[in-house]
This record gives sequence, structure tokens and C-alpha cells, in this order.
Amino acid sequence: MSVLDDTIVAILDWANVFFEFVCVTLTLSFFLFCCVPYLHTRARNLLKPWVIYHVENGLYWVALLQKYRTPSLTTVFEQSSHSVSVGFYGSFLPLLIWEGFPGLGTELCMLMASTLYVGNAMKDLVSAPRPLGLKYEKVRLSHISTSSEETKKNAEEYGLPSSHTMNSLCLNFYICHYLHKNDFLSNDMAIFWYSAVFIWVVWIAISRLYLGLHTPIDILAGAIAGLTVLTAFISVQERVHQFMFSSNSWISMIILSLILLRLHPMPEKPTPTYEFTTSFVGVAFGVIVAIHLYPAYYEEDITLQKILSLPILIHIARVATGFGIVLLSKSVMKRVCTAILPLAYYGFPLAIRRLWQPPVHGKVDPNTSLKRTMDDRQWVDVDATVRFFSYASIGFSACYLVPRAFDAIHYLFGY
Repeated sequence: MSVLDDTIVAILDWANVFFEFVCVTLTLSFFLFCCVPYLHTRARNLLKPWVIYHVENGLYWVALLQKYRTPSLTTVFEQSSHSVSVGFYGSFLPLLIWEGFPGLGTELCMLMASTLYVGNAMKDLVSAPRPLGLKYEKVRLSHISTSSEETKKNAEEYGLPSSHTMNSLCLNFYICHYLHKNDFLSNDMAIFWYSAVFIWVVWIAISRLYLGLHTPIDILAGAIAGLTVLTAFISVQERVHQFMFSSNSWISMIILSLILLRLHPMPEKPTPTYEFTTSFVGVAFGVIVAIHLYPAYYEEDITLQKILSLPILIHIARVATGFGIVLLSKSVMKRVCTAILPLAYYGFPLAIRRLWQPPVHGKVDPNTSLKRTMDDRQWVDVDATVRFFSYASIGFSACYLVPRAFDAIHYLFGY
């Protein structure tokens, strides 16, 4: 290589290091910012008018795409959007963990919990409207949907940033990065798959415009936030891995979860955003506890060769057993928490209860008329805690109970 080539390579390396530093700094700064509620309203007052201005200017693109509305196109775009849904994550991530990629599956759980928190905190912080229901040239824009319950619930959230753009970018690009890093993809194949992921993310972004759920400013914010979180996560991936296997990781995780969920920005009006955040943070906590109790299962990041050697019937039995355990675990945990937590919280001093009222619009205002009653299900801290531990049981069962069940199958049948 010539001196010029060496110089270019050095400049690119420094640029990459600087970009990673900026992304890590921005991500950590945002988490710290969320921990200072005093700043939330001030930031909203500063940002929201600017965002609304760009939302209104972006209505043109939503109206333009909806001119080409057809039932078949609507169905295709809606089905594409399901690749960023609770149902998809609930089936795809466990399959990765059980079927040969436990390292990738658990790291994706951590990445998506971080991504969901950042995106949802931004939504509730800015509280910017979606385009649906707004008027463009005397035409009221609508949400084009056939529609599932989850889709309707998503539409109740605020707009900026686009979570679908953000999450699809982080999930798919990290998978490509992981497979390339572990030599499952050659350099040429990595370029092909990175390009395919880019096209897919653009497709998802267009689908959100077409369906009337976002404007270009939401898409842009989701792409920038997603790239920032993804780059930050890749930069500190080794530290994340060390944290997941540290002896006190579960204690640190429950403290971190408590702080971030309590100090999550409160939206201007009730939305389901906080519910989604609580669910994913709960799953991440369950995964950490599972790894702490059964680290041997995760000593090898990739066990694909062992899995591929199993007969197809054993694969089917493993997957059926796994999902059965996960569903049963969540159901039992939800019932137990719903029965016990109101009674447990009943004995807490009101001062402590006030400290843990989640930042959502509940039936009871903890700052005004708190009265101790046995019907404490009306308190939002009960709802939030039940959800957290119900979803924590999903992460725990998928990463601990199911692998233990696989050990039993191996012991009984030799597979």
C-alpha cells in the first residue's frame, strides 16, 4: 500500500472511532437525561412545536402514497409491519436461543430492550401527533388498516420517532453484523445482506407512511435514533457480554430497570407506550436472571452444528415444549402477581408507594388523593409491576426453564 492509501485507512479508522464515541455518548446521555424529570417538560416545550411543523409539512407524502391505496397493497404493508411486533419477537428470539444461536438471541434481547426504551421514551417525551386524523388540503388523513388489536394499540401512541423503522434497523442490521463477525457470511455475502436489510428498512418506512401512521420526520428520527443505539451497542458489545455473565448482573439489572421505568417521561395524554417499554425491559431482566442461574448453556455463543445433527422430530418436540413452557410460565406468573401484589403493596408506607407510581395516567393521582384501600388494583404501580414480572417470566422461562427441559429430553432420549 502507498503512503496515501495508509493515510486514507488511518483517517477512516479514526472517523469510525469518533462516530462510535459520539453514538455511545449520545445514547448514555439520553438515558441520563431520562433520569432527570425536571428537564422533560422543558425539552417537550422546546421540541414539540418544531416537530409539529415538520409533521404538518410531511402530510403531503402521506396523502400522496394513500392515493395509490389498494386492498392488496394495504395487506402487504400491514403484514410487513408485523415483522416488528410483540408476536414476532416472542417467537423469533426464543427460536434463535433454542436452535443454535443462544449468544445472538440473548444479545438481541438486550439490544431490543435498549432500543425500545429509547424510542418509547422519545415518543412520550416529545408527544408529537401522528398524521392520522390531521387534515391535508381539506382531506382528513386516515389510518389504513384491516387491523389487528396490536396495530390499533400502536396507533394510539405518539408519532416521533417511528418505532418500526428504528426496531427493524437495529434488529436486522445486528443480525447481519453478528453473522459476519462469526464468519457465517463472507465479505461479499455481507455486502449483499446489508444491502437487503437497507432495502427492507426503507420498505418498512414507506409502509408506515402509506398506512397513515408516520410522516417523514418520524421516519428520519427513527432511523437516526436506531443507527445511534445500534452503533453504541456494537461498540460496547463486549462489555454488555461481560455484564450479562457477571455474578451480580441480576441485582444491577433490577435496580437499573426500576430507575429507568420510574423516570420514563410521562406523555401528555394516556398511551400504551409505557406498557411496551415495561414488557421489553421485563424480558431483558428475565434473560439476565436465567443466564446467571444457567451460564453453562451460554458458554458457546453458537451451537448450530449440534442442533443440526438432531432428528426433525426432536426439533419439533423441542420447539413445542419450549413455547408450551413459555406460555404456561407467563400465565402462571401473571395470575400469581395479580393475586399477591395488591396485598403486598397494601402494607407499604404511602410515601414509598408514591415514589414508585409509574409515569402514566392512572385511575389514582398519587400526588393528591391517595387513600389506602384493599382494592389496590386501581393503583398503576400494581399494573406496571404485574406486567414487568409477567414478561420477565417469558425471558426467564425461554432462557432457563426451556434449556433445562431440553437437558431432560437429552437425558431421557439421548438427544
